[in-house]
Amino acid sequence: MTGFKPSQTLQKLAHLIKVVCCSALIFALLGIGYSWRRPAGVAPLYQGKVLISFAKVQRQHIAETDVVHYSSGGDVAPLFMDTMKAPTTVKALQQALTKANLATKLDIANNVTSKQQKDASLVQIQVTSHQPKAAVQGANLAARVAVRQFKQRYHLRRVRILVPATQAEKQFRITSRGELILKSTFIGILLGFLWIFARELWQVHVTSK
Repeated sequence: MTGFKPSQTLQKLAHLIKVVCCSALIFALLGIGYSWRRPAGVAPLYQGKVLISFAKVQRQHIAETDVVHYSSGGDVAPLFMDTMKAPTTVKALQQALTKANLATKLDIANNVTSKQQKDASLVQIQVTSHQPKAAVQGANLAARVAVRQFKQRYHLRRVRILVPATQAEKQFRITSRGELILKSTFIGILLGFLWIFARELWQVHVTSK
């Protein structure tokens, strides 16, 4: 009676798992060693912030007295937040960033955010960058594009830039040891797959000769 002999596919799968696990382990150990010798990294970040207002203000002059009627724009703010995420707005903002030579410094998905403030009639657009000038320019540009797209989409005029970005706020992003180890492990897994892929291509190339 002959023993069980795994198929060639199972052998290749086992080899793949073995290589990937070994590569991940090696790079995880390298990450641990690197993070142990190197303190947690601190990288400066800059944020440009713009406030968008949706409040409707009406002024009347009654009996020699100025009367101001104020109505909140809380019902409009969620529509603006949706407009910020719309493909047409993203495309228009990408084109504007490219024209302003900011496309390589800012990523819309990661660096441009918006959130509604405690005052329901206000939305803050925030742009984060490693360069203060790019953060300020990007925030003002994103606000202008978003306001224009919102007016075109809903035909509402009760939206305006209340406070533009004039200077960037400096913050710090801390890279922890755990993050370094996690990144090293991921790199190891990726290199393991790349090694298997390159090895298979080489074997096919040699066999075809």
